[in-house]
Amino acid sequence: AQTEESDQHFLTRLGRKIGAVVAPKDGHLLVTQRHSGKTAKGEPMPTIHVNLTNLLSDSAYYVRLKPRSKYSKFIANWEDHATGTTKQVILETGVKGPSFPLRDSFQNEAEARKAATAKQREMRAGEGELSVEILGDPTARAEAPIKVVGVAPDADGDWISSTVTHTWDFGENGGATTTVDAQYGMEKDEDDNDTKPKPAAKKTAATGSGEYVSVLDR
Repeated sequence: AQTEESDQHFLTRLGRKIGAVVAPKDGHLLVTQRHSGKTAKGEPMPTIHVNLTNLLSDSAYYVRLKPRSKYSKFIANWEDHATGTTKQVILETGVKGPSFPLRDSFQNEAEARKAATAKQREMRAGEGELSVEILGDPTARAEAPIKVVGVAPDADGDWISSTVTHTWDFGENGGATTTVDAQYGMEKDEDDNDTKPKPAAKKTAATGSGEYVSVLDR
């Protein structure tokens, strides 16, 4: 329910519960699945390519890897109005660890299942963070897929952009730059059409002089 909050904040809060991004654009309200790399129409977004030719400098990247969240299941409660009882959706992850109960109670089973799936994807995405500065790319946008090649062992691979900032310098030697903050991308699972996390690299040594932080072994 909406209580003492703006419409935008209310819609953003609802979208966060089910793993969606809600944003106004050109007079319309767009709703897309978070970390999907697709538009509101379900079409793939243009991939942001990052390599040594468009990276601003050898130090224009930052990588942070975190220990994987080991939860055995995600649990979401929903209200069965026909029976007047509270039921649960249990999403098994296939790994050993504690359960992760969602705090909210949902109106139906479908909403609860979407919320549990969204939380699992959110936890996976938070396992890795990337920030890069590249030559201006006006096609780059938030939630678009990113392909990094030849930058560093733990940077290379598939990511999903979380924020994109375009900067223009109109000075004599200026130009356009694009800063992209990203999280681990989701790879398609051909067996069940679900998603799975990009595997974290085992080694944490960096190459080049880019700013680099890894906390896998801490």
